[in-house]
Amino acid sequence: MNKNRYFYAAPYLAHQAKLFVLSTDNHLYCEYNHENDPAIYSVQVDQETFVAADFKWADEQAVIEVDYASAVATAQQYQQHWFDNYLAQQLRYEECE
Repeated sequence: MNKNRYFYAAPYLAHQAKLFVLSTDNHLYCEYNHENDPAIYSVQVDQETFVAADFKWADEQAVIEVDYASAVATAQQYQQHWFDNYLAQQLRYEECE
């Protein structure tokens, strides 16, 4: 069962839309373009106590929590490649446990 949490940051000022995955191993993860170069954001946070309203990308871009279906739809529009790969990698890891 997928127990990840998903967060969406709408485009804001110079920031592109972003999709974040907060995995069960407490990694808040996002891949995005920074000045036309691929970049990764990954930090440790407590999955159970993380509050979207308390987090802003670059202290400006607010995030909202979305369900899995919304995350998939968002990924298809903005970031499908990394999102699909990340979830597939996670599934392979869980199968090995």
